[in-house]
Amino acid sequence: MENFFIYFLKSSGLLVAFWLCFRIFLKRETFFQHHRVFLLFGVFTSFLLPLFQLKKIILVAPQPSQNLNFLIASNSAPIVEESINWFQVFIVIYTLGVTLLTFRFIIQLISLKRLLRKCEMAKDGKYTIATTAETVNPFSFFNTIVYNPKMYDDAAIKAILIHEKVHVDQKHSIDSIIANLLCIVQWINPFAWWYKKDIVQNLEFIADKNSVAILENKRDYQYLLLHQSGQYQPKTTIINPFFNSLIKKRIVMLNQSKSKQFNLIKYALITPLLAAFLIFFNTKTIAQVKETASTSTDQDFQINLSQIEISIDKNSSDENLTIDAKYVLDKTDVDLKFSRIKRNKLGEIIAIKATYKSENGQSGTYNIASDDPIEPFNFSVVMNKDKTIKAIGFKKNSIEDQNSFVFSTDVDSNETESTSSFQTVTTNTITIDSDNIENDSIFKNIDVSTIKKININKNKNGKGGKIEIEINEKNDPNPLVIIDGKEASPGFNLDTVDPDNIASINVLKDASAISKYGAKAQNGVIEIITKKK
Repeated sequence: MENFFIYFLKSSGLLVAFWLCFRIFLKRETFFQHHRVFLLFGVFTSFLLPLFQLKKIILVAPQPSQNLNFLIASNSAPIVEESINWFQVFIVIYTLGVTLLTFRFIIQLISLKRLLRKCEMAKDGKYTIATTAETVNPFSFFNTIVYNPKMYDDAAIKAILIHEKVHVDQKHSIDSIIANLLCIVQWINPFAWWYKKDIVQNLEFIADKNSVAILENKRDYQYLLLHQSGQYQPKTTIINPFFNSLIKKRIVMLNQSKSKQFNLIKYALITPLLAAFLIFFNTKTIAQVKETASTSTDQDFQINLSQIEISIDKNSSDENLTIDAKYVLDKTDVDLKFSRIKRNKLGEIIAIKATYKSENGQSGTYNIASDDPIEPFNFSVVMNKDKTIKAIGFKKNSIEDQNSFVFSTDVDSNETESTSSFQTVTTNTITIDSDNIENDSIFKNIDVSTIKKININKNKNGKGGKIEIEINEKNDPNPLVIIDGKEASPGFNLDTVDPDNIASINVLKDASAISKYGAKAQNGVIEIITKKK
């Protein structure tokens, strides 16, 4: 609904720009055929241009981070529904108006068809002359010209037929139908009705100009318009009537001096307005992280990584989320989807569910629902030099989330043993220099139950760095253990968990642990997700 509302505003704004340009700069010119093209071009542009979007890609350097703070989180706070959804109110009112006007348009077509059935038809070349005994204003509809021969003398009938044949030859009925459809689709926009009036009026100027050129008697033609004007108003707006309420303006334009050809340049005045629309309202700026890579020897810790990352916040529109998901899919072949989106009356996101799935089967979900606008979060994919996925997940930057770290052995099967096989040590902090690390060395001496936090610090030159693992002393109280969402029994022995079956481990402490599991998590929480068999 929000996307349609934005589209409607853009479309209406473009129509207003064309109408103002026509009214201010072009209306007094006698380039009636050019006016016709300009006005129709404005209708189609207002509907189509908002669908196209320019993309501006800005390359930004990847930000160094001490923590690869990937997480899979779910917050199931109750959602408070808004008392009034103004977007929905707009859609209901708009749809009701479109329905009523569409019904009116159909009734007009039916009435016209019934009138034509009562007429006597005669062919005059490509024209169909329909004479009727009813009191109607002469009009044309596509190739059919309708009039009552008893109401006019021979000279008037000749002028009427010439005028209406111009409408038929130039297919003005198509313009009239487009003008009516414009008012149906944008009925809530008052400028649409004025725009339609100018389209219809310009068609009459074209027919009058051509008729006078054939009759070669401008004065008699003007007298005919004055004599017959206002006698009978047409019953429908989809026809081209000979007489209408614009007689005075038609006579004025018949006597208007021919415009200078130089004034044709005025039509180009719409160009900067269209360019400004594209630049200010239809340009999507995409921040793309530069792909970086570094080389190392077989003995060095591998840091040959590139990162793709997008950001989602409370102001992210549905259109932006769709574009971001496509960007991730194009760059990484990871299918990212957003659903269950709820917004408050300001259009801010208060609930959203994000899921991803890679070609290799890695998947995850980030789901949050609250009364307040969501906090910003990122979706990030870190890839090895060969484009295989090194790490993947959602990231938040709040302070309490800095105490949690999730890594998945499914992400990189080559490091399963080194990241999930731990033994007991008694120090507070272990620092591993990546320039000297050897596979399966110190990792084997780390007990999972003692881990408090893991930091990865890269060197400034991007090569090498340190891995810091902060742990509890052996005599610290036992943390709460959650395996696949279920609480393990007190005193659960982590040594009984086969490291090869671990998919991910999440270590929580302090406020982040208590906020999620309550007082029983005061000594910290170890969340273990096992591989699906």
